[in-house]
Amino acid sequence: MNITTNTDTVPYIVVEDYFEEEQVQKMLTELSMVQHKAEFNLPKKMEKGYKKNTSVSIEDVWRDRDCSPILTNMDSIYEDTTLITQIKDTNYIWNGWYNTNSDRTFVTFGKKGDYYKPHMDISQFTLMYYLWEEPKPFEGGDVILSTDKQQEDWSAKISIKRNMLVVFPSPTWHEVRPITKGEGRMGVIRFIYTVPDPHPLPNPKI
Repeated sequence: MNITTNTDTVPYIVVEDYFEEEQVQKMLTELSMVQHKAEFNLPKKMEKGYKKNTSVSIEDVWRDRDCSPILTNMDSIYEDTTLITQIKDTNYIWNGWYNTNSDRTFVTFGKKGDYYKPHMDISQFTLMYYLWEEPKPFEGGDVILSTDKQQEDWSAKISIKRNMLVVFPSPTWHEVRPITKGEGRMGVIRFIYTVPDPHPLPNPKI
């Protein structure tokens, strides 16, 4: 496992060779099982033509998340003390990590012509994990992180690799560049949130 951090402009963390190969293979098997459920979904406030790919929510596939190698492997990140320590020491923005209490996980499937223009996520933190069958069956599809939508002051171009994890604050402009050849680009996208207490204690001062 090789961890790279960036503390300039946009804080982000890249981890290469994150999971063991046995874990990767189990996730690939699961992806082959759920790919037929993947559909094109455009967020309500996003204009037509802003993205092109298919995805499916893994939580909507399994009633018991322990049945999913993808969910259980992504859950194990929360217990990764090496990575969590790195997150803690990178930037004060990451302090919000410790206040999160919920997540949602999607898998995406990309082929030639697919893309996702610059956007921000509505969660607090975004985890993007990439995997595919070897040999690499596609070209393109790299990720750009930026401080602004026009990317005039871009922070990083991340050339994605198999078994790579990318972590960054969700209010960060990011883009998936077009896939120029092939298919089989697969990603696991986890959004981490803080969900308010549905039964808050009353405040007598209000």
